[in-house]
Amino acid sequence: LDTKLIDRLSHLLSAELQKNELFNSDKNFILNYILEDLLKGKIIDEETVLNKLHYLKWIKSDFFQIMVITKKASGTLDSKIPLIMKTLKTFINTDNCIIYKSDIVVFIDNEHFDNLLGKNSRFEDFLKANELNAGVSLRFTVLSECGRYYSQAVKALEIGQRYDLYISIFDNLKLSIISDSIIS
Repeated sequence: LDTKLIDRLSHLLSAELQKNELFNSDKNFILNYILEDLLKGKIIDEETVLNKLHYLKWIKSDFFQIMVITKKASGTLDSKIPLIMKTLKTFINTDNCIIYKSDIVVFIDNEHFDNLLGKNSRFEDFLKANELNAGVSLRFTVLSECGRYYSQAVKALEIGQRYDLYISIFDNLKLSIISDSIIS
């Protein structure tokens, strides 16, 4: 009887929350919490991840890449984030972005890859103008493993900053990464 009561109550509560405008406007915050948990490695079950993201109408894609955007010189983006996010909308859907550890973390899907990293993209000009650097991970399909790909994007960003690159793609820096690992 308790299980039936709890099940019925959860359906009613869910229906009422969906009617609430505050809850609907805060779906982006909920998405941020889920993506932050993924980057930290807290959520390890892919089915759980997909169910949560499906409810929030997350983008469907064959693959993702993670891009980390940070300030060129040491420091944080905190004061520039609103301006950067506003301009970033011209390249991608900013629903795919979160602020994590004072950086902007972007989940790039098939559709937005060329807008950011294609031959005719003006994204590098945007980074130069705002004194920013970006690091991009390898492609991945399993969202529950995105913490590993976040680390790749951070590593690409670090190496790119060392070589004064505005956009550093992990796949293009394999030799530098291997040599750094051997030296360390």
